[in-house]
Amino acid sequence: MKQLLLISFTLLFITASAQDHFGGITTSKRVGILNVGMNPSELSNLKSKFEVQLFSTSINVANDKIGFKDITSDTNLENLIFQGNEPVNFNIDTEFLGPGFAMKLLNWGFAITTKGHVKADIVNVDTNLGAALTNSTINSSADGVTITNSSNQRINSTSWGEVGFSAAHKIFENDKNLINAGVTLKLLFPGSFANVGTGDFNGTITSDNNGDLILTNANAYLNIAYSGSLADNFTNTSDYTQSVFGNLNGLATDIGVNYQFKDGDKSYKLKIGAAIKNMGSMTFKGLCNKR
Repeated sequence: MKQLLLISFTLLFITASAQDHFGGITTSKRVGILNVGMNPSELSNLKSKFEVQLFSTSINVANDKIGFKDITSDTNLENLIFQGNEPVNFNIDTEFLGPGFAMKLLNWGFAITTKGHVKADIVNVDTNLGAALTNSTINSSADGVTITNSSNQRINSTSWGEVGFSAAHKIFENDKNLINAGVTLKLLFPGSFANVGTGDFNGTITSDNNGDLILTNANAYLNIAYSGSLADNFTNTSDYTQSVFGNLNGLATDIGVNYQFKDGDKSYKLKIGAAIKNMGSMTFKGLCNKR
């Protein structure tokens, strides 16, 4: 069974939104391979004739439970995420940049880049249910807790890799103005996908004499979908990083332009850019969907 996913997919609907990856490079006038991921037209603005990329990573986290000081502490993050009574919304979006090469030739710029992506989301999950599933605990001093939740609770994750081929060209330049355009063709390698969703959940979680949790008097709408290595265990963190690159099964394109109001030959007073990114799709083979 195959599942077609737009590469600009919206697997999560969380009120908090993370910044773009490597957003700090927008404040620098130096242009390198990292800029290509944001706008392929930047290749024409390379500051050196050749650029080599070895490895870089960017991690964006958005949630409504924990702060930065919690991440740097010794506290168990799973306990913090599922504390209190408010539903949990948590998103982690990681981008790995592997080996890459770029070069500038006359008015042209060319690049080959590699990337890996891992996204994981927790959406509207009841804290008591989450604590029971992940920590085998109950957020209550009593022996049990009854959960009545009508929302659509979801836990999902996706991993994929890509190889990009980019080209950019200086299409206009005079003493004061410079306009570049560029394009990136991406070969997509779907790795793994997993989604667990439940709606209108009702049930009672209790603890037996051995400390094991038992769910009774339960009913809910349940959907489970998975592919790749996550078919065995989508809660094992290492499964995502081990299967970032699957088989080639998708294409996507980035198109960008940028304008500079120049300040001499090697600087500018104003730069404006725009890009349409991730136009395409990829297919996860062997997807299993259960209801």
